[in-house]
Amino acid sequence: MVLRLAATLALLSVCVRASDWRGISPELQHKLSAVSSFICDNGQQRLELTRLNDNYCDCADGSDEPGTSACSHTAALFHCVNAGFFSADVPTSRVNDGICDCCDGSDEYASGMSCVSECAEKMEAFKADKKDLIEQVDAGLKDRVALVAEAQKLWDEEQQKKQQIETKTASLKVMVEQLEARKADEERLEMEEKAKRIAASKKEILSQLGLLDMSKEQLLSIILEIGRNGVSAKHELLPIVRKEREAAHEGEEELVKTLMEEKDEAFRERDEARQKETRRIEKLIEEREEKKAKAAEAAEGDDAAETATAPETEESMEEEDLTLPEVETRPIDLLYEELAASERYEWVQAVLTRKRHEDTKKEMTEEEKKLTDVQKLLEKNYGEDHLFFALRDKCVESEAGQYKYKVCFFGKATQDHTKLGDMEDIKNPESTEDEESIVTVKVMKFSNGQKCWNGPNRSLTVKLECGPEPMELSDIEEPSTCVYTAKLRTPAVCSEKDRERIMMLDDAKVAPHHIEVEVEPIL
Repeated sequence: MVLRLAATLALLSVCVRASDWRGISPELQHKLSAVSSFICDNGQQRLELTRLNDNYCDCADGSDEPGTSACSHTAALFHCVNAGFFSADVPTSRVNDGICDCCDGSDEYASGMSCVSECAEKMEAFKADKKDLIEQVDAGLKDRVALVAEAQKLWDEEQQKKQQIETKTASLKVMVEQLEARKADEERLEMEEKAKRIAASKKEILSQLGLLDMSKEQLLSIILEIGRNGVSAKHELLPIVRKEREAAHEGEEELVKTLMEEKDEAFRERDEARQKETRRIEKLIEEREEKKAKAAEAAEGDDAAETATAPETEESMEEEDLTLPEVETRPIDLLYEELAASERYEWVQAVLTRKRHEDTKKEMTEEEKKLTDVQKLLEKNYGEDHLFFALRDKCVESEAGQYKYKVCFFGKATQDHTKLGDMEDIKNPESTEDEESIVTVKVMKFSNGQKCWNGPNRSLTVKLECGPEPMELSDIEEPSTCVYTAKLRTPAVCSEKDRERIMMLDDAKVAPHHIEVEVEPIL
């Protein structure tokens, strides 16, 4: 508490018993020895020193009874001197309660409890813990040096990779632009060649059908005839064209057949022969199957097999090859297929250029994606010296209770197969000092885990503490439903400040008492 002292003109001779100073720190005792009264309750009361520790609670804040339990209902504190160890303050409710709270036992002066001083033992244990902690931090600092070197190496490699991708992407972009221009030229030539081939195919069709020499009126008449009756196959055009040609040459000698008519007539003759041969072979096949069926029936019974005439052998049944003749494509259909082929025509140079352009563009897209991924990777915060870059994708596992926990840097945290969350980006918060730890702590948060039944999405907060390799995950708890906490020891957060803070622990920090003192001047 804040001490308020007025200027002292003279010292008062105040007789105060030694027992009256119980529970008051030496610093405050020194100040009280120079005054005649003290103020409590934020200046609302002024009491004589004789009212200190008189086992009666005069002040509402309990500051007049630091050495008794009279004001145990307040926030008053009893000061443990703890000679040989660090002084401490305990609530006055623990004074003379039969339990030794101060390591020197000074809080049990009137309870009849015999408290053996444990301050020396506590100091020895503290020094041993301090020594272990210093060794832990020193080992962590040593491992941190190697971690910094690894992080820098990986960071430089990733930067170099980024530069290489940028260079390659720029080169591919130029190639794509060049190939686009070349592709346009090749495709223009391809279209010209395709147009020529289509025109030639159409002319050939018109020529073989005998349409080139017809007038517009004749052609229109053919179109109208097709429109009225329609055609289901291309060869049905031939009689329509023949009819129009005959009408145009009526009264003349026998009309000369067109090339397509001659081809179609020859085709029909061949097709009739094919159909006849097909029917013959199909009949032979049917007869052969009947013979095989009869032979199988004859072989079913033993008695029948002895008396029956032996069936024909496979050799006698297979007198000739019974392969059906292939169906021939009609000449006019072949002619139109040539037209379709002309319409599908692709110039080889255009095809090659298109393929190369497509492949190069695809490669450029892949490199651009790689570049985006690398840029996102390097944009993240990895702490001082990019130290956490060396821990990227590394995981630490630990078993707690019936579960196995796994925490991955810049990845996810799991409880067995249950996701506890994805790691959030490092926000670079100021280092804090945990209540249970005296080394630097940084926090790693995992959020948006699997949703809890009738509760929030799971999350995990991990406090990073200085320590050597191997990294260790510990103190896993669930302080509230589906909200988890843990500690992770790693050299990544070790610093010289940690060591300095540990070395300074020899100086005990004594909390000031909350009695306000005012010096009475002597006139």
